[in-house]
Amino acid sequence: MLGVIATPFKDRANVHSVRTVKDAREALAGRAFDIIILDVALPDGPGTLLLQALRSDGRSIPVVIFSAQDADLIVSEQVAAVLTKSHASIDTLVQTVQRLLPAAKRGD
Repeated sequence: MLGVIATPFKDRANVHSVRTVKDAREALAGRAFDIIILDVALPDGPGTLLLQALRSDGRSIPVVIFSAQDADLIVSEQVAAVLTKSHASIDTLVQTVQRLLPAAKRGD
């Protein structure tokens, strides 16, 4: 699934994909990101754990939840957008990311 999501961004952005909360924490510790696309259900725990880490670090990176599971209201209020895979296409995800990226990163 990671490849399916990364493919539409290949000419527009550098995509760094991870499969677990642990790997995501390591990536966040070592890099700066302009936006995060987050799945709620990861093999080693809920992706929402990363929201707590981002906020406690004082980072204000826009987060888009793109997941098969619906996000609860509390989580929805902590992110820039919530897209449920069964209701949102990859094109909708791309449009959402483009809308949320800072203008300088979009090339405006």
